[in-house]
Amino acid sequence: TVFDDRDNSGTANAGDVATITYENCSDVAGEVSNGTIVATYSQVQLGATIVIGASMTGGMTTQTSTATVVTQGGFTMLLRVDATSGSLRITVPSSLALGITTGLYSDTVTLLSGYALDSVYDSNALPPSGTVPGRTTTTASGLVESGAAAGNVQLSTPQPFVQYDVDAYPRSGQFVAAGRTGVLRATVQSVAQVLVELDADGNGSFEASKTVAWSDF
Repeated sequence: TVFDDRDNSGTANAGDVATITYENCSDVAGEVSNGTIVATYSQVQLGATIVIGASMTGGMTTQTSTATVVTQGGFTMLLRVDATSGSLRITVPSSLALGITTGLYSDTVTLLSGYALDSVYDSNALPPSGTVPGRTTTTASGLVESGAAAGNVQLSTPQPFVQYDVDAYPRSGQFVAAGRTGVLRATVQSVAQVLVELDADGNGSFEASKTVAWSDF
């Protein structure tokens, strides 16, 4: 990380810039990231409660054993963290493109202006029948463009995605992608599987379904 202290204050303030370069970085087990992100701070509060707001631009490539995602564009973030909880809000002011390549398909998915994701962390929350605390709850909404589908869908999460620290994937949640004439609905069955349903004509009846592995989803 290279920090540009624009006001020469000796500490991070609004207007300062951090350039973060990833070289074979593995923040998450099984994922390797490369690329550069430039963060321009809009808000910095340090203390018992940490608040960081920034505009982020750049490009990243993230690889796993099953997929490669190339990200290009920008977003804004607002992060709040205290002793027991945290929250993260990400919004897309213009567009954020994700080039996705997997064994099943390749596509360029673009989060369009107004797309928003909210994630809340509770370090004290215990999973059912578990002893290791930590839970993340995530919702998202906005327009998403698919190059392969040659169109846009409206994405929403009627049921938040809930993932405990002990889980590789969320154990509950639902998302809906609504197109011009049809609806795709995905409902989490477990930390291993997701039920995907299709209402191709938009009449409210889901006439096709398939259970897929979380890693494929």
